[in-house]
Amino acid sequence: MEQFRVPVVKRAARIRSTDGQLLTGSIFLPALAPDHDGPMRVEEWINHHEAFFPFLPEGESRSRILNKHNVLDLTLLDHPDTEIDSIGLPQEVIVECGALHLDGTAWIDMPEHASRLLDWVNQPSAFILIRDSNGIHILQKRAITFIA
Repeated sequence: MEQFRVPVVKRAARIRSTDGQLLTGSIFLPALAPDHDGPMRVEEWINHHEAFFPFLPEGESRSRILNKHNVLDLTLLDHPDTEIDSIGLPQEVIVECGALHLDGTAWIDMPEHASRLLDWVNQPSAFILIRDSNGIHILQKRAITFIA
């Protein structure tokens, strides 16, 4: 069965589900991205069309299969800074998802004629990436109350 395994990069993460449950453990990003060198970026991975993904809870030996639609916030606990800073233009934002409040930075990677915050959040992707003092957050856009 080894020939059927997909090479992955394991990343430490904390997931807050839409029902408030917190899980700490690992996600697995494809080791090869289809359109750039290196592993798939987390925002590419989470916005990919598959609805479910494996998550290995801390201290457990068996992965759980989680539904992306139930992920409110995925916080990366070991993400390299260099992967984020080079993608798009930084913009300071305030984001609220119910009780979750973030003051952080978004990277707007859009054509110049569509580079407003409104254009960026109205893209068809289901999740956006925000960095704050606690790390890299991947937020489900359906759960965002407001962004400014």
